[in-house]
Amino acid sequence: MRDISEIPPRSDPRWDLIACGHISKHWNNFALKIMMTRIEQDIAKDSTDANIRRCGDQIFEFFKKNGEVAAQDFQAIFH
Repeated sequence: MRDISEIPPRSDPRWDLIACGHISKHWNNFALKIMMTRIEQDIAKDSTDANIRRCGDQIFEFFKKNGEVAAQDFQAIFH
């Protein structure tokens, strides 16, 4: 990912699909892998729309802040 403009807006439904596990993969970035494991456990305990949205927000913010170091994972999801 070259710049922040490549990140789909938070309104893109794929962010919540990632949070729910409907879009999943072997994560290459270690920090993302840890976060996704925690989110998977959190969603298993509470799969309400509000919690899914909160977890989707976390994933969006992760890529917004760490796009360069997680570019390989971003490309696998969005391209």
